[in-house]
Amino acid sequence: MAGLEIRRMERIRASEDAVPGEASGTDEARPSNHGGTDRDSPGVLVLAPPLRLLHMTQRAAAIIRQLETLPDQQAPAGIANGPIPSPLRQICAEIFGLLQNRAVAKDWEQLEVKHLIDSLNPPILIRGFGVPDPFGWAHARIVIILEPVAPPRAEVPRSPEEEFRFTPREKAVLAALSKGWTNKEIATSLTISLPTVKGHIKQIMRKTGSATRTEILVKVIKEAG
Repeated sequence: MAGLEIRRMERIRASEDAVPGEASGTDEARPSNHGGTDRDSPGVLVLAPPLRLLHMTQRAAAIIRQLETLPDQQAPAGIANGPIPSPLRQICAEIFGLLQNRAVAKDWEQLEVKHLIDSLNPPILIRGFGVPDPFGWAHARIVIILEPVAPPRAEVPRSPEEEFRFTPREKAVLAALSKGWTNKEIATSLTISLPTVKGHIKQIMRKTGSATRTEILVKVIKEAG
């Protein structure tokens, strides 16, 4: 996704260079309608030296408003305070430093910087990519992707029957085993033959990875607990 976004930004670089505010490091580009405002979608920004905002999606603008609520941090040396929140200024400072000695466009894959802002809900992963330019650092670009990080889903506990996928008959045999019944007692209770009981127990052993009747019960009880 990042590669596609970067290539798209490079294709429109000519139009980006004509964006008003070239001489100012604090003029903001108008948020683009592209990218939407869905809470789970990423935001995208494109910047040029010295911290000039060229492109910003509406979703990025919304996330930046969240970042602005964080306690202010000191701006990196050489970068003035402005509409770009401190976490983004920090990433830009790191990438622009790397771009000083890069002039080949394919090197963008080696110019990625990541920061996680975990004090927001949901946390925001900031990924910055440097896009070098053959004409020098002043023509380079930074693409920043702001990605909400979904919290891990809590696993819903499953019963032993769901975990091992026992059949109804195997469940009945398992219940009899838990009572300590012999194979003959199980066969009499369930009105099935002795070989059938043994076949069910063999299947239960296979599903639970057990070698004995006792091990079956241990694993089932452990899974239930």
